[in-house]
Amino acid sequence: MSLSQEQSVHLGTAILPTHFPHHTQRKRTILKCILVVEDDSSTASLLMNVLKEETAYYAFHAVTGAQAVQFCRSIKPALLLVDYRLPDMSGIELADQLHAVHDLAAVPVLILSAATMPQDEIAERHLASLSKPFELDELLALIESLMTVGC
Repeated sequence: MSLSQEQSVHLGTAILPTHFPHHTQRKRTILKCILVVEDDSSTASLLMNVLKEETAYYAFHAVTGAQAVQFCRSIKPALLLVDYRLPDMSGIELADQLHAVHDLAAVPVLILSAATMPQDEIAERHLASLSKPFELDELLALIESLMTVGC
């Protein structure tokens, strides 16, 4: 997955060094991030812009489930916003793969889809879901709720 330099600066979980004037030590602050996994570029752009403008969280974008898995090997997101129909797997399959990793087992997942989703499978896995189209206020409230519960 390639992320632009601009994205790496203001999007994503960042460990930012704070330099102290007369010391060589660094204090690290860990910021919360959300990983958006969406193959539709217009929907991804909307979600990334909403997260940037309306929340205090950083965001990264992956187009496929495989890119999301690769991303999560390096950075643990605080929340996953996942399209149900990805090019290489379903959002539920991605959630299963990531939740099988010990460090990622408790990361909340919000499945988004314009298609009918298997609500029984989503409930069984303790995932959240939201049907497209959705109201931005509803999305933001759900994100805040999941970030509070999941962190």
